[in-house]
Amino acid sequence: MVKIITDWGRIIKEPLQALNLGKVDSIALHHMAHPTAGIKDVQQWHLNQGWRAIGYNFWIDFEGNVYEGRGLNLGAGVANQNGHILSIGFQGDYDKSQSMPDAQFNAGID
Repeated sequence: MVKIITDWGRIIKEPLQALNLGKVDSIALHHMAHPTAGIKDVQQWHLNQGWRAIGYNFWIDFEGNVYEGRGLNLGAGVANQNGHILSIGFQGDYDKSQSMPDAQFNAGID
């Protein structure tokens, strides 16, 4: 069972809207397109774009730690599709590497 980390310094600038779980029919998997960026880096990039919080519902680092981003609230990972999608971000740049660490891969499955 994966433990979801909720106390990582997440910033939420405005209240988030609950995601209607009955409408969720997809999971969008994202990678950072950066070889080492951590969750706080990604959060800052998203806040700098004017978003109210990190865009992903959950985020998984190389070690397999799962972080709550927006949790079960409306995400911002896929433009015009967020009402029916859970977005999960993965640390790493998988355009340049096809090798995801086992811990990260297994946490994504869990």
